[in-house]
Amino acid sequence: MIPWNLRVSIIEPGFMRTPIIENLVKPFPEFLGALSNDAQQRWGEPYVKSYHTKLDNKELTKTAEDPIKVVQALQHAVMNSAPEIRYRPGIQSSLIFFPLSMLPAAFVDYIVGNMRSGGIVPASVQSQIRD
Repeated sequence: MIPWNLRVSIIEPGFMRTPIIENLVKPFPEFLGALSNDAQQRWGEPYVKSYHTKLDNKELTKTAEDPIKVVQALQHAVMNSAPEIRYRPGIQSSLIFFPLSMLPAAFVDYIVGNMRSGGIVPASVQSQIRD
């Protein structure tokens, strides 16, 4: 973008209190009922329940912040004559996600992979293994 004298800014927020996060704290039957039949079949109830339980108990979702912080970062980036290159709205972005981004990708993939499924395999993967 330099040849055209254009500036680029990156917005890297942490978890924000959006409908996606707020819907995760619904009781599991209500959460499962909100999923399409296709999604329920593809993932399977055991996997979805494990994922819902982990997200419901995560400090990251419990401490999600006001999304106005992202709006303010966007506003600053667009309206400022010398915007920052990176904006990290929210404390999670600066204290958790930024340090993770400095680690080797294979290490981060290992950490995230182990946090996600708890050893439960999605239903569609199980059916592929059987076939």
